[in-house]
Amino acid sequence: MKQENEFVKNTLLSWIKDLVQKYNIDGIRIDTIPEVPKWFWKLFSEAAGVYQVGECFDGRVNYVADYQNYLDGLLNYPLFFAMKNAFQYNGSMRQFESTLADVSKNFKDITTLGVFLNNHDNSRFLHNNGNVNKFKNSIAFTLMTSKKNF
Repeated sequence: MKQENEFVKNTLLSWIKDLVQKYNIDGIRIDTIPEVPKWFWKLFSEAAGVYQVGECFDGRVNYVADYQNYLDGLLNYPLFFAMKNAFQYNGSMRQFESTLADVSKNFKDITTLGVFLNNHDNSRFLHNNGNVNKFKNSIAFTLMTSKKNF
């Protein structure tokens, strides 16, 4: 859709506002946010009036973090890729540590980020690595990591 068109923009903003109110929605997950102009997400966020988490399928911390200027939270793809590298592919724990520091430094509010290990867009951890202990360590990290103190 062409959000630059006033009718399209206003219809979408009215739709999300009505949807949230009608169904008492308290949060929204938004797919493929880079496919829509950033300025629109700010308006969409205000119209919705509830927490939004956006999907920006990219491992670059600065690129993903910039979207937090427009939405409340993001799926933490930079951390996802670093976790998979460290836990699944026996990559560098130093690189993992560095990504954690970059995420903490570059996102406005890390407590609103979605930390995850598996999802529908990527092959599952155990598909590429049958090591159940590494899988358990990865799951423990996603569940037990303090979002306030990476």
